[in-house]
Amino acid sequence: DAVSRKISLDTLVEFAVAQGSQWIFISPHDI
Repeated sequence: DAVSRKISLDTLVEFAVAQGSQWIFISPHDI
């Protein structure tokens, strides 16, 4: 559902920022 999807996205963004977010922009479709 939309809420849990948003939470997952927010978590993913935080993780990506923590790791150095380059890869998230390179292959967002791999998630």
